[in-house]
This record gives sequence, C-alpha cells and structure tokens, in this order.
Amino acid sequence: MSDVKNDWNIIKWKSVIKIAGIIAVLDSLLLLFGTLELIDIAFSVGCIGIITFLGVLMLVNFMSETKELKKGEMRKAIAASFTTVYFAVLSLLIFTDLGQSASGLSKTMIDHFTYLVGIIVVFYFGSRSVDKYVESKKDNLKGEAQVLEGKAEVLKNKIKLEEAEAQKIKIKIEAQKSQK
Repeated sequence: MSDVKNDWNIIKWKSVIKIAGIIAVLDSLLLLFGTLELIDIAFSVGCIGIITFLGVLMLVNFMSETKELKKGEMRKAIAASFTTVYFAVLSLLIFTDLGQSASGLSKTMIDHFTYLVGIIVVFYFGSRSVDKYVESKKDNLKGEAQVLEGKAEVLKNKIKLEEAEAQKIKIKIEAQKSQK
C-alpha cells in the first residue's frame, strides 16, 4: 500500500511540475510577444495575469485533491497573479524603452500598483497567520471543553458516591428504628 501511495505522489508531483512549466512558458511567450510588438503589450500583461491566476488556481486545487475551491486556494491564486503581473510590468519598465518614455501618470500608477501588491502580499501572509491563530484557539477550546467534561464526569461520580453513602446511612437509620 505504501508503494502505491508513493507512486501516486511521484505522479502528482510530475503533473504539478508540468502544469507550472506550462504556466511559466505561456507567461514568458506572452511577455516576449508583447516586447517584440507581435501583440499589444497591455494585452500581453493582462493575459499574463489571467493565465497565472487560472493556472495557479487549477494547480493548488489539483494539489488539494478536492473538487470544491477553498478560500486558501483563491488567496494563493490572487497573490501569485498580482505578483507575476507586477514583476512583468517592472521588468518591462526596467529593461525596455517603455520605462524611459513613461509619463508621470504611468509612474504614479506603478507606484500605486507597488502599494497594491505589497498590501496583497501582507494580507496573504497575515490571513494565513490569523487562520492558524483561530485554529489554535479552536483546538484550545476543544481541549478545555474535554477537561471540563472530565471534571463534570468526576463530579457526577462523586454525587453518585455521596448518594450511595446517603442511601446506606438511610438504611442504617431505618434498621435502627425497626430494632427499637
């Protein structure tokens, strides 16, 4: 059974590497076609974002082995998409003539896009930390509930013992009354 599971993990990771490679190749081709002006550069950057978003969403859903999408999967896809588009735009501005001809408006947009990507990355890691914190609190509450249930069981047993002792005393008193 262990060999079958190990084989499945190997197959799964090979598939993951293939999917990630396809995403990287498509993004690179779009960036190349945009810089060579075979397609509009704005179109290529937009397509990079869409392909990365859908590809990462598909990839993390494949890794989770569930059919439904979870919020963590969506969070990963959004963070990966924004980060990829940010680095694509940044590389276009640094390594092509687009950066030299950029107007004040485009520089302002890049500054704001930098803030937006920073916020997304912070919230990505921050929300994971909050999720883990909430989960640990749930576990602590479950542990405390189990302790309280154990204490309640001990108290129930003590009450039963005291009731049994009271019954014995009652029987002794009735026996003494009947002897008189």
